[in-house]
Amino acid sequence: MSSAPDPIEVAARIDDDLHAISARLSKVTGDVAELREALAGLATRPATAPEPEQQEPEQQVEPEPRAATEPQAEPRPTLQYATAIAPPPGTPIAAPPIPTPPVPPPYAGPHPAAPFPPYPGAPSPVQPYGPAWPAPPMRAPRDTGSVIGRILAVAGVAITLIGVVLLLVLAAEAGLLRPEVRVAGGAVLAVALAGAGLWIGRRPARRSAASALVATGVVTALFCVLAAANIYHWLPMIAALVLSGTVVAGSLAVAAAWKDQWLGVTAGVALILFSPFLTHGFTMTLAVFLLVYAAASLAVQIGRNWCVLFAVTTVAATLPLVGLAVQLHGGTPTQFAIVACLTAALGVVSACLLVRTSSIPLLVALIGLLPVLPLLISGYRLDGTTAGIILGVAAAVLLALALGGTALPGADRAVRIVWLAGGVVTGVIAVAAAFGADGFTLALLGTAAVLAVSDRYAGDLALPVRITSTVVLAAGLVAIAVPGATAMFVRDGLGTTDRIVLVIGSLLALIALGMVTWSWLPSAKSASTVLIVIAGLTSLVLVNVFCVAVGTAATGGSLNGYRAGQMCATIGFVAAGAVALTWTRRLRNGDRTLALTAGLLVIGVAVAKLFLFDLAALGGFFRVLVFIVVGLVLLGLGVVYAQSLPEDDPAADCPTGPIPVVLIPGPPGSVGRG
Repeated sequence: MSSAPDPIEVAARIDDDLHAISARLSKVTGDVAELREALAGLATRPATAPEPEQQEPEQQVEPEPRAATEPQAEPRPTLQYATAIAPPPGTPIAAPPIPTPPVPPPYAGPHPAAPFPPYPGAPSPVQPYGPAWPAPPMRAPRDTGSVIGRILAVAGVAITLIGVVLLLVLAAEAGLLRPEVRVAGGAVLAVALAGAGLWIGRRPARRSAASALVATGVVTALFCVLAAANIYHWLPMIAALVLSGTVVAGSLAVAAAWKDQWLGVTAGVALILFSPFLTHGFTMTLAVFLLVYAAASLAVQIGRNWCVLFAVTTVAATLPLVGLAVQLHGGTPTQFAIVACLTAALGVVSACLLVRTSSIPLLVALIGLLPVLPLLISGYRLDGTTAGIILGVAAAVLLALALGGTALPGADRAVRIVWLAGGVVTGVIAVAAAFGADGFTLALLGTAAVLAVSDRYAGDLALPVRITSTVVLAAGLVAIAVPGATAMFVRDGLGTTDRIVLVIGSLLALIALGMVTWSWLPSAKSASTVLIVIAGLTSLVLVNVFCVAVGTAATGGSLNGYRAGQMCATIGFVAAGAVALTWTRRLRNGDRTLALTAGLLVIGVAVAKLFLFDLAALGGFFRVLVFIVVGLVLLGLGVVYAQSLPEDDPAADCPTGPIPVVLIPGPPGSVGRG
């Protein structure tokens, strides 16, 4: 049995090994330092200088610190581990190695390793061992003073303008001051406010409060001009408009110089809120006054993304006209038509100019359609023909922009869809305004047909055009449903004019339904059978309405005309069912099942109508004729369809008789096999 090793001997061997390793590392470290010094001398000496004499190891001087531009030598991992090993106490220590600062690997984290403590005589490190932690971003303190300042400024604007309105209106009614004093005082206040705002706004940091002062001064000046023209009649309307346009242009020039949209917004909101008090409601003077304000503000908006200002100026120009459209006073119909057309044109033109630089072009297009609203509800102020012509022109312009607006910068697909919808609605209302409620139904159905035909030429708007035509067709069918049901079940429920309108409407509905279905077929190939079946069932109802309407309209609502229409409708139902059953011979799988079900359903409805309605409602010749015709059609259909079944039935291909014997020719003298 061997004895345990002596710990002292083991420790001695480890001590010897460590001493040898330390000596070798010291020698390698000295060689590396000597090589680094030689390379540094080669990099710094001139090309013509003689090579320096090599110093003896014992005369070797300490290396100078490396320059900041000296490339670092690649770190040696053995140096790191060598410095981490401490010899036992009492062991002679060799010269300490010169550590080389390690370069962090590319995958190292932001925390560098702790640097080695420099030994005496070691060169100072060239650069830190790793990037320091980035300082956390300092959050800017919330500028509560600016927020409070804006709130106080808005409150000051509102209260000041209320005081100006009280000065110009209520003081005049109470007779407190002379008119000259009131208007002059308001003008002086306007100049003082605007001047103070311009003086304070010289420094950009104070322009939030300065904008409020300038806006208050501008609105005060406009109130004074409006009072001088509308209340005291000192200025003619032309002079008042020119003066107010000059004031607005000056304020917008300041807004453009300061790049401050909210100066114009503040002035516009103040005009919307307080100017009706000076004109005692919505008047033609106020409408023209705000139209000039909106037109003057357009120049500063071009080339800028000032959507809020565009919305405010558009509402300011539109609101008085909406009020005038539902009133029975305030300007003549001619004046209203002129101002409304100018406002609508300004809105559409402004939208075309501003979509190029707007970050929300769709919103700009929607805002541009707001001035068309007074025209849509202008039936209270304009006669039907005038309103129809104006709305028709507006619809044509919007549709032209929708279909041909690809050349306009910024007019993307969404913008042109908005113009398309606006043009369709305006066109339908134009026909309704010109021809009344009956014309509204015909306009819906006719518009659906026209849109369905034009989708092939609409380019990237083909799908929106098809969707719009479908929606308009659905609205037209709903509009025709009530008179159609009345005509089918009540013989004398409609007058002569209504019957004629129903004949035209049902015919237009059939045409529009066919056009809309035709427009959807190329893009709905997988569901074409479903689409055709739905359109076919709807068209049967329209055919029934058309037949009854024609019969009653042609005979003046007589009983014979009504019966003739019902008879034709029943025969049409059976004929449609026969066509559907014949069509199923060309279909397969699910399409065949669907078409077959639809055809049988139509024939079932026709037979049910024949026994439940026609048998009681029709009489004499009409009853006999409808039964004979329906019976013959069904009989012939049954014979034809029964003969076509073996052709389509897979079981018909299986032989049911004796198996025929086939003779296969063989060699001469052989017997044929079956």
